[in-house]
Amino acid sequence: MLTINAERLLADLATLRKIGGSGRGVVRQAFTATDMEGRRWLAGRMQEAGLRPVRDEVGNLFGIAAGRGWLDGAFGVICGLEVARAAQEAGVGGVSVVSFADEEGTFAPLMGSRHWTGMQKLDKLRDHADVKGRRLGETLAEIPELRGAGGVPCDIFRAYIEPHIEQGPTLDLAQEDIGVVQ
Repeated sequence: MLTINAERLLADLATLRKIGGSGRGVVRQAFTATDMEGRRWLAGRMQEAGLRPVRDEVGNLFGIAAGRGWLDGAFGVICGLEVARAAQEAGVGGVSVVSFADEEGTFAPLMGSRHWTGMQKLDKLRDHADVKGRRLGETLAEIPELRGAGGVPCDIFRAYIEPHIEQGPTLDLAQEDIGVVQ
């Protein structure tokens, strides 16, 4: 049985919130210095958890476990990280984590996950620009961690779980413990 360390999970969420914290929210627009600071912090936490941090060509950050499995979003990523740590500590392992790049659409909606699943090729995305006029191709070229980055094949994973905190109130009102998005 896995034992989740709730204090560690909440401490990670609090630390990540400090990176780009603004009022009651967080601002980490894709590929800005703040976003990259958060991703570098996350890569370090993944490595501490016994995962191998791997970035693909569009900036998705994977924490690859020796076995198979996986989880994703700020809440989802930190939950996934804690599950991966708990699995390692229990001697089970096999849980990987991903932080998809630019899911909010600074350059393209759901960019990281669509690229990873083959729905959007980087060649078609390079000329996309954000509201400040930054081109994606040029922005990615400026990120040292992405130089020479390859890909992470989908077929190394058996399942995908993505917790969403915003669905909590809906589930509470329906008196449900879990929901499946359709």
